[in-house]
Amino acid sequence: MADFELPLSRTYTETGKPVSKLAFRTPRWSDFIDLGDIEEWQPIAVPGENNRMMLVRHHDIVAQYAERCLKEPHTVADLAVLDLADTLAVHNVIDGFFAKARSSKSPPTASSGDTAKDSTKSGD
Repeated sequence: MADFELPLSRTYTETGKPVSKLAFRTPRWSDFIDLGDIEEWQPIAVPGENNRMMLVRHHDIVAQYAERCLKEPHTVADLAVLDLADTLAVHNVIDGFFAKARSSKSPPTASSGDTAKDSTKSGD
């Protein structure tokens, strides 16, 4: 997956340097192992109904991914001054990394099974 550059709704100068866009790298193995998923399905109790689920989004974990995946020269201080519209845009970037990774999962090929069959035949 490619990195993502997010143009901001305005140029921020609060940190002493102008910031009009932010760049994020895709999350990696260590990020996911340390932080986990950004959302999860949890069962909820509804009287008279079985198997009801609710999607719980972990905004605190999204924030941690944004902080980890923010590319230099930007820092966490640049995230701290964002207006709500740009904060939601950053949230969507992180969510997009997860959505793209989940949708790009390709099914395993049958070639490994064929190889195993061939190897057992070669022993005859």
